Amino acid sequence: LAQLQVGDVRTVNGGPFIAIHAHDNQHHLKNEASWRLVPLHQVVLAAGFIEYVSAVRQSGSSRLFPALKADRFDKLSFGFSKWFGRYMDHCGLTDPSTDFHCFRATFKDLCRCARVPEDVHDALTGRTAEGRQVSRSYGNRQYPEAPLVDAVSAFIVPDVDFSLPAAAR
Repeated sequence: LAQLQVGDVRTVNGGPFIAIHAHDNQHHLKNEASWRLVPLHQVVLAAGFIEYVSAVRQSGSSRLFPALKADRFDKLSFGFSKWFGRYMDHCGLTDPSTDFHCFRATFKDLCRCARVPEDVHDALTGRTAEGRQVSRSYGNRQYPEAPLVDAVSAFIVPDVDFSLPAAAR
């Protein structure tokens, strides 16, 4: 996500999405399955993400998160990853097996709880159908948007208050 460009936030069939791709030299993906469209959750929209994107666009920046600085390997996520690790330590989450990548596992668990079909949450997380039914690899490269939107709409994180503090409004 650190490499996202302002133009990667798109409207597709009337809804807001993030496009994760490697169509140019500014974007890099681990594998072909990583290419995907991810609908934005209502909580992200309510937090003002679209307004943020507009402000970044108006500033003239092409990068969605212009404050991120590349490391010596030209990776934009390195600094954020280090900051997040320190933040988790500050919150008392010091188990070495708990890191930023735990979000993906939690997301998969919550999708299962919401009864989101496995192929849909695989499409949202950029997983392949490798080793699964051959028929899952048939069809278009891009997963249809409607089931993705339905899945993201059904996704609920229990017992987490996502409201913005008064100072951030």
